[in-house]
Amino acid sequence: MKKVLLLISFLVTAFLVMAHPAKKVELQYDKASGEVTITATHSVKNVKDHFIDYVTIEINGKEVKKELFTEQTSIEVQVYKYKIESPKKGDVIKINTHCNKSGTKGASLVIE
Repeated sequence: MKKVLLLISFLVTAFLVMAHPAKKVELQYDKASGEVTITATHSVKNVKDHFIDYVTIEINGKEVKKELFTEQTSIEVQVYKYKIESPKKGDVIKINTHCNKSGTKGASLVIE
């Protein structure tokens, strides 16, 4: 029984070490185009096996977009651009990224 528990503990630990959310999420807003560029730092070995599988975008607390991905942009980052329709000064943009293996990471910005 102890060996089984030890094996389960080892496997869970190994999974948690390999699975991780984005390390950092950066948002850049381009006022001229109305686009938000989302850059999620998420280092992986295989972009088709371990990747950011979706990004949700909220404006003032309301989800306006959920973009799904089947692989990551590169082994270091997932980059996604979203055009905000009729942005207003003071709008709060909140982004959440989700790893297909485990975890979420988000960031937010206020339109100036």
